[in-house]
Amino acid sequence: MENFIDSYPLDGVNGINPDTDLAHAVQKDAIQNSLDAIDEDNPENFGVIFRVNNIMEPGFLEIIDFGTTGLTGKPSLSRSELERLSEDRYRKEKWSRMQALGYSHPELGEERGARGQGKFIFIGSSEDGEMIFDTLRNDGIYRIGQWETGENKPLMEPKENEEAREYVKDRGLKPLERIGTRVAIPNPKTEVWKSFWGLEDGEDCDLYRYISSTWWEALYDGRTITIEIGDEMKKEVKSPKLYRHFQDDPDYFEHLREKRIGKPFQDNFSGVIIKELVIAYSEKEVPRELRGIALQRGEMTVERFDPTHGNPHLPANLRKHIFGWLILNKKGDRELKKTERASHYHFGQKKGSLALKLFGRNGWLSRKVEEFGEQLGYAAGGRDVTGTYNRALNLLNKMAKDIGYDSSTRLGGSTKTGDGGGEERQRSILRPQVKVDYPTSGSRRVEFGEKVSDINVRVANYSDHPIEYEVKMSLKKKEGLRTENEKEKIIFVDTSGEIPAEEKTEWLGGQTIHFDEGGFEEGTYVISSKSQSKEGKYQREARKLIYLNKDPPFQGGIIKEVKVRSLEPPSNRLQYITRMEEEKKITLFLNDAHPLYELNTKDGSNEPTEEYVIKCGINAFLEHDLKGEGKIAGKKNLERIKKLMEGNLEEFSSTIDETSKARQELLFDIFEKK
Repeated sequence: MENFIDSYPLDGVNGINPDTDLAHAVQKDAIQNSLDAIDEDNPENFGVIFRVNNIMEPGFLEIIDFGTTGLTGKPSLSRSELERLSEDRYRKEKWSRMQALGYSHPELGEERGARGQGKFIFIGSSEDGEMIFDTLRNDGIYRIGQWETGENKPLMEPKENEEAREYVKDRGLKPLERIGTRVAIPNPKTEVWKSFWGLEDGEDCDLYRYISSTWWEALYDGRTITIEIGDEMKKEVKSPKLYRHFQDDPDYFEHLREKRIGKPFQDNFSGVIIKELVIAYSEKEVPRELRGIALQRGEMTVERFDPTHGNPHLPANLRKHIFGWLILNKKGDRELKKTERASHYHFGQKKGSLALKLFGRNGWLSRKVEEFGEQLGYAAGGRDVTGTYNRALNLLNKMAKDIGYDSSTRLGGSTKTGDGGGEERQRSILRPQVKVDYPTSGSRRVEFGEKVSDINVRVANYSDHPIEYEVKMSLKKKEGLRTENEKEKIIFVDTSGEIPAEEKTEWLGGQTIHFDEGGFEEGTYVISSKSQSKEGKYQREARKLIYLNKDPPFQGGIIKEVKVRSLEPPSNRLQYITRMEEEKKITLFLNDAHPLYELNTKDGSNEPTEEYVIKCGINAFLEHDLKGEGKIAGKKNLERIKKLMEGNLEEFSSTIDETSKARQELLFDIFEKK
């Protein structure tokens, strides 16, 4: 029981008083169980009561719901009997599930609980390790059951009707008079009953704050939850004042508010819709229990999203002023429940899960917070150096493409294939192939005085019969999108012959061009090779571009662009940060406040060297890959890393981030002194 209670991450939840932390878990499990039992046919409105019989060392904590079905079903069904039931019947066997040792049905998707473990937090909240539970149902049955951990089993033969009522009275409780269920915790622990302190003085006690901040959506929807001390004191819980203020006057706050968002999720999570996203800034500090963006499931706040998660450029103090919420439709709730921890305090971010896509470090919500940060003036943008460092970006993207991140696009749209309604694209029967050795590997830029060598062409015949061919390869000056100056050209190859079926010619040409300033002018040149059959059929062209004394245009890939900006403390000790854009592309922000940046700048400028851009880009890409698709681990057969990724991607990703951060900060400390 102690291990179970320790599994609740109460010390990591904002706004919890360590003297009353257990009460937070009690109220969360109790209310979700009651909401799951709402009876639409019950004429009495739903409600939950939390009651102690006195404020100092009470004999009982009672949690009573009404407007619910009560604990329906037969008593004492075995686990095997429960598991054989249909989903509909299983839902109705609430009594045996309450008695059980944590049975859960795999098909239950919309319940807030249904994992069968919440009852143990009630037993663990009793100094006696005991829980009494009774129910009054609309069929007139009144039944009572009991857990005693000393016996290590529930009361297998519950008492019913008058016998049950007498048992309740003997324990010092009053029998239920309204249809519903009660959980009575005898001799509650101090961490539970102290949460009522302050209510007798008219203040919002800890229990009030816990319920209000956890179940604000349910309260706003009209659910009734009250806290009582004996017969003297009663207070109805309201949703937080800050939230009510926003609902009444949203323009009072700087905010971002969006509704009915579905487009980003349809590829992998069809039908998932964001019902409402709110991110708001308060001039006054937000109460601790409301800081961050409430991540909702089933009207319950499961956890709160830290606005600096994935946005290290945002100042840490901003956490005290940001609040909001994220509410999904039922389909989204079902997807989130798949990775929700049994304690209902966290969403595990497994690979491929909706939780990872939404709440990951580079997930959808981080990007929305970044958008809001820019609205507040905390832009992640900086001066753009993409145009100057095309070669570095092209090399990085080529490396990414070689690993498997091929995000290239074609002008003019895609070609339909198969049964998609269009004609299947046929492979060219006769095709030229060109190879060229540039002076710098991976770059098509050529400086005056450099040579382009080993210029070759061959022709491939992909048909099942021999073909007579003609091929011509030449150099032309490029003047427009698809136009060349026919007057300025060098002929490398102009020949003909016959190619057997499914064969290729030998490489032809082998020339070298020396680009001296006297013979060439700055610009773009095209090595063009055109082939066709003797009859003029099967015409095809292959091209290689040369950029003389100019940068090639930027080739799109996984790294979209590089920017430079000055990061503020504490992020100033990082060399770079990244931002995930649409279509899974990365923007790399280099921090010019890091001492390594200054040591790696070009003479007489404040721009980083190409080598520095590549080093930072490689590190950022490696971190991105290890936290996501793991193509490098697969390519290199790194089985141990793949197992770590598959086991708990969230913890693995966090380790990658913290290791990278520590490395960059250590470099800052060393080179700052240097």
